[in-house]
Amino acid sequence: MYKVTVTTIITIVFLCLTSVAFAQLNNPKTGEPLVITCYRGTPTIDGTLSEWAGAVPAIVDVSEQVFLGADTWTGAADCSGKFYAMWDNNNIYIAVEAAEDKVVTAQTGGNIWMNDCAEIFFALDAPDPAHNHYQFGLTPNGLKWNWCNMQGAGNAEPAYVTMAAKTTATGYTMEASFPIAQLAPLSIGAGKKIGFHPVLDDTDGDGSARDLQITWTGREAHDQTGGFGTMIFSELTPTSVSPAGKTSAVWGEIKRMY
Repeated sequence: MYKVTVTTIITIVFLCLTSVAFAQLNNPKTGEPLVITCYRGTPTIDGTLSEWAGAVPAIVDVSEQVFLGADTWTGAADCSGKFYAMWDNNNIYIAVEAAEDKVVTAQTGGNIWMNDCAEIFFALDAPDPAHNHYQFGLTPNGLKWNWCNMQGAGNAEPAYVTMAAKTTATGYTMEASFPIAQLAPLSIGAGKKIGFHPVLDDTDGDGSARDLQITWTGREAHDQTGGFGTMIFSELTPTSVSPAGKTSAVWGEIKRMY
C-alpha cells in the first residue's frame, strides 16, 4: 500500500511538472496561442523585408498588450508591430515592421529602451521565475544592446549581432541576425522550440523617458513566471506558405510539437 501511494504521488508530481514545463501562453485579447514559426532561410540584412513575404508574424497591436503607459497609447498607429523569424545553421534572424507616429532615438548604449526600441527575448521554452533569458535591443537608427545574457556576458553592445534599419512613412523596419553560437544554452534545430518574447518601447517626447511598452504576452517584458511565447523551428521557407495556408501551416507546427 505504501509503495502504491509513493508511486502515485511521484506520478502526479511528474505530470504537474510536465504540464507546467509545456504551459502555453495565449494572446491576452484573442486567446490564441502565442506561437511563431521560425522559417528556414537566410535573408539579406538590409532593413528591407521583401524576403519575408509569406512569413506569419508575432503581432503586438492591441490595448490588452500594452503593459506600461496604457493612458498614453492612442492606437496601433502610435506604437505597434510585427515580428518575423527565420533561421539557418548559423543564425536566428528577426525582422521588425513597426508602426510609429514619431520616431525618437535620443538615447544610446544601455538606455536605448527609454526611446523607440524593439526588444527581443530568447529563452528556454518553460516558465522560469529566475528570469534566465537573452534580452537584446534594436533601434531605428541602428543601435543595438544586450542586457540579459544566459552566459553571463550581458550589459554590453553585442558586436556579434548584425543589424540594419530603415525609417518609413509610418514607422520603421529592422532586420538582425543572432548567431546560434552565442545562444548556446538554447536547443535550436528543425522541430525544436524555444521561448520568445517580442516587445516594443515607445516615447513621443524629448527622449528623456519611455512613455509605453507593448509586449506579446501583455505582461512585463521580463516576466517568465508563466513562460514566454513559443518559437518553433521549421523546415518550411516563407515562400512555401501561401496566404491561404498560413493558418494551417502554423497550426500544423503546433500540433507536431504538442
